[in-house]
Amino acid sequence: MKFRELLTILILVSLCGCSFQSNQLNYLKQRFESSKPSEPLPTWSLEWGGFSFELFAINYGRNIIFTNDQEILIIFDGERVSKVEGLSPNNYVFDVSAESSSYEYIEGDKALPSFKCSEWAEDTSEKKFYSKLLLQDCRLMKGNYINEIAKNDNNEIIALKYKFNPNYPYLRLQYKQ
Repeated sequence: MKFRELLTILILVSLCGCSFQSNQLNYLKQRFESSKPSEPLPTWSLEWGGFSFELFAINYGRNIIFTNDQEILIIFDGERVSKVEGLSPNNYVFDVSAESSSYEYIEGDKALPSFKCSEWAEDTSEKKFYSKLLLQDCRLMKGNYINEIAKNDNNEIIALKYKFNPNYPYLRLQYKQ
């Protein structure tokens, strides 16, 4: 047998005897496909007026913007809720403006009577799941209410109870752990 014929036979035998198994390739493809980044999940829950929603929290400057894919938008500036959209049955936008300790609510294009709120003060009574609870006492002619900010050991906000309008229930935001 000539060398060329022997080489051809060896190549053909090696090609026929060596089949490429795609199980390994399929396994690797599945691993990489399953590690694709998934969509972010909401990390906050909102309870308001008997309804519950799941929200995303977005840090923007010193503001925290809470939002979802259903047109809810809540802007918290670290001390007060300054804007609420998507919760009113009339699709009103609620703005809260503050000058010193005087707060003014704006519902749509209508200004409501202003009210006074104290500075935030730490509650030193018994703690629950948070390490620090800040309280803010607000007074209206109709009555009083108390806003709350709960923080963890890292001084991060983990819950918020806030009355953004005296005619509506408290807004309750909770970090989902």
